[in-house]
Amino acid sequence: DDSDDEDMAEGDRLARIKDENEKLLISLAKLTGGRVIAASTLQQVLDSTCGKRIPRSTKRKVEFTIAPGLTVQARYSLLLSKANIKSLKKEAVLLDSEGNVKQNGLEEEMMTGVDAVTTHWDADNPDLEVPLDKRTQAYKYGADLIPIGAFDVEGLKIRSPVSITILGYMPARDIPRILRIGDPYAVTGQDSRRACSAISALAQALHKEGQAALCKFVKSKDADPLLAALFPLEMTDENASIGSGGGDSDSHDDDEDGSTKAPCCLYLVQLPFAKDVNVLSMASLDDSVCTAAEAAVADNLIDALMLPDDCLRSDKIANPAVRSYNKTLIDRAINPKATLAFTRVKGAQDPMSTPQDIVEQAKERIDAFLTTFPTKPEEVSQKGNKKATSKPFLSHAY
Repeated sequence: DDSDDEDMAEGDRLARIKDENEKLLISLAKLTGGRVIAASTLQQVLDSTCGKRIPRSTKRKVEFTIAPGLTVQARYSLLLSKANIKSLKKEAVLLDSEGNVKQNGLEEEMMTGVDAVTTHWDADNPDLEVPLDKRTQAYKYGADLIPIGAFDVEGLKIRSPVSITILGYMPARDIPRILRIGDPYAVTGQDSRRACSAISALAQALHKEGQAALCKFVKSKDADPLLAALFPLEMTDENASIGSGGGDSDSHDDDEDGSTKAPCCLYLVQLPFAKDVNVLSMASLDDSVCTAAEAAVADNLIDALMLPDDCLRSDKIANPAVRSYNKTLIDRAINPKATLAFTRVKGAQDPMSTPQDIVEQAKERIDAFLTTFPTKPEEVSQKGNKKATSKPFLSHAY
């Protein structure tokens, strides 16, 4: 009808206007030596240079049981999260009838998404595809395969909401650092004044007594429970966002300048189960015990390489791999033919190297250490036709 014809005519008119605007932008960019990029691409470039975005989902609600019959609504969020390079995305290039790559109005290659489809075929009959209702999953047990379906796995789960349940208390010094695994989480009261007061009081009591709370942690709904420990999160003026709770809680005296504040929240770290701890065995070092003179040489080396307080702080050093990735991504978004950006500097300007002045001051102590503990070549055999190579190593175990 007439209305449909009018809609089609209006759509064609808008499409022509869009094409003309794109051609105008491209011509202006060529005249000025610039380049036209999509608005969505520009937004991604801006987002990547504005720092790390913390999603709201990291502040999750949790039922915090302090004691039997005493439960408050709290929130937990990650204190640390490693910045990783994003995974590559696969796309298919669109071709025209002549086999040439299609381009849009911005002279960019046209692409489409790719879906991965996995098929299974009968081992005895390679031409027969196994239908979905004939497949199952299994765990290997010795030489046998024990069928376990998705419903069986769901049946093994313990139905529970997201929760933290305190089981008891013990001295914080009895939980060594090597038993603190996983990501640390901050536990706060968030919007509830009752929960904030309860958690703050508990944190200050643990801080004062040098204790830690053992708890059961259900990270997500119906997830397997984890054994964890709660410590007071000590806040400082310098870094009030994450605090200085990384140290042992049995040392709870304030700094002389009063910069350490009383903890008002907790941090949670996972503890290992019995099978999670690896028992390592090493050869006895009784025959390689150093003398007092050798120990003094090592002590002098450590003293000579002591770093100042503001040197090589990991929280101030940017990840060179992530920096190179971000800069390359931005350069390629503006110019697809741009070279790879390598942001890691070498030499004295490298933020991940020992300051040159400290190395120069410690040169005599380093030479004394090498003289006291001389090196000798060690033959290292390699597979293939390559010849054996040698590398130096300290001849004394220390």
